[in-house]
Amino acid sequence: MKFICLKENLKNKLNITDKIVTKNLNLPILNNILIETDKNKVKISSTNLEIGIISYLPAKIEEEGSISVPSKTITSFINNLPNDKVILSTDKKNILNIKSDDYKTNINGIDSKNFPIIPKISSNNELLIEAQKLKLALRQLINIINNQEIKVELNGLNFKIKNKILKIASTDTSRLGEVVLYLNNDINLNQSLIIPSRTCQEILRILNDNNDLIKIIFDENQVAIEFDDIKIISRLINGQFPDYENVIPKSFKFNAIIPKNELVSAIRTVSIFSSRINDIKLKTNVKKLLIELSCQNSDIGESETKINCEEAKGEDFELMYNYKFLLEGIENIEDEKVFLGISSDLEPLFLKGFKDEYKYILMPLKVL
Repeated sequence: MKFICLKENLKNKLNITDKIVTKNLNLPILNNILIETDKNKVKISSTNLEIGIISYLPAKIEEEGSISVPSKTITSFINNLPNDKVILSTDKKNILNIKSDDYKTNINGIDSKNFPIIPKISSNNELLIEAQKLKLALRQLINIINNQEIKVELNGLNFKIKNKILKIASTDTSRLGEVVLYLNNDINLNQSLIIPSRTCQEILRILNDNNDLIKIIFDENQVAIEFDDIKIISRLINGQFPDYENVIPKSFKFNAIIPKNELVSAIRTVSIFSSRINDIKLKTNVKKLLIELSCQNSDIGESETKINCEEAKGEDFELMYNYKFLLEGIENIEDEKVFLGISSDLEPLFLKGFKDEYKYILMPLKVL
């Protein structure tokens, strides 16, 4: 094998594939990446047996071939080279030779035949989504996931497809987030799949502002996410995601519109005095168009504040919430104003903005 490429291009591709490579003493080959020529490009692959990443590098191919080398070694070396052309080649001893200006190095490799096969998905189930909308949805939903050993179906994001509508949701049973997206292709499907949180984190990490459309292909057990010259292949989580849609409140006994930044600032300030269970009291005052927030800690003291609502209607409530969860839900809203709704003392708080399809609900800690 022999090819010539730009150092910066190679660096970018290695940094993409390297992130899922972790030290594995039982299967040392998983510490490696696979470099192989593929027509007029170079294919760089990595896997941890649950997620596989394939990235294609533009290069001048002079000789076909392949080799598997330690990911951390080659990534660190290429990252430290000066920007210039790089020549990579192999010999019969499974050694990767790298040349760039005054630098020359040899990296001991392994026969590429020993590298695990990253499965291909053959399916007509194909979704096209705007990259930036998917990126925003993942960012809004990913932190809700709290990996669990028993309810493994909650360890990922639920993608629910019905014709051109895609609903993405995540929950840890005490809170839930949902985003509604519209697909860019006509597809006659009514299906649900659960993509692991680690896979979603990798998608979020790799996506950039220049990406256009994302293709998602899936079968019963696996999913592939494709964009630009990158492909992420992952297993799906087996299980039934909770039927959550009936839990989302449809009507409210209290609702208000509140400036987001003022609400975030108030929660951050008052929560300094929260107790060990991270509780914050939320009290509504419809007559005065106010939301009152307060925290009390027997060891350090107490704090309270009032926020003016632009609108406030309905009954008054006094409820307790986990301030960290409340804050995360509000911060993920892409708007200057927040809609806040309460249905009853026992039902979840409802939050949403006006610029996107993000909804967030949070169960109260206790009734006062």
